[in-house]
Amino acid sequence: CTSTCVVNIEEPEALSCELTATNVNCHAGADGTIEVAALGGSEEFEYSIDGGATWQLPTTFTGLPIGNYTVTVRDSEDTACTTTCTISITEPLLLECNATTTTEVSCNGGNDGAIEIIATGGTAPYEYNFNGNAWQPGNIFIDLIAGNYVVTVRDANGCETTCNTTVSEPALLTCLATS
Repeated sequence: CTSTCVVNIEEPEALSCELTATNVNCHAGADGTIEVAALGGSEEFEYSIDGGATWQLPTTFTGLPIGNYTVTVRDSEDTACTTTCTISITEPLLLECNATTTTEVSCNGGNDGAIEIIATGGTAPYEYNFNGNAWQPGNIFIDLIAGNYVVTVRDANGCETTCNTTVSEPALLTCLATS
């Protein structure tokens, strides 16, 4: 007696991956993330961002600085089955500020000085904090007396930088009465 059986052996879909990055918020920061989406194989995966030295089950890598990253995905049921994807994490330019226009007080003891702050880098829009007062969108400060001032600039990502500037005033006018 004999019997014939037909067996179909199906190969799983090839592994593939796609990466989505969230860039660093502030220059020289380390808060970037990479999210991995994998398909194929047994549909159960492990992920490595260090060339296979360590593996994890979560699909997100966090706390990353700028750089180029290669993520290796392996099938957790067949660890010899792997694929890789690459992505870059970037950062904004360094947030900087300058007091570009300083109007000196016109008379000694007066309060008509002014400062204009120009912010560059970071991520616009910017907010300005003048000597620890409330944040404001404007970058011009008027009606100032002579003195040293500190302006803090904050960008849309919460990154901050400070500018120091001085508003000067003329010497006190004096007169000499002569006979």
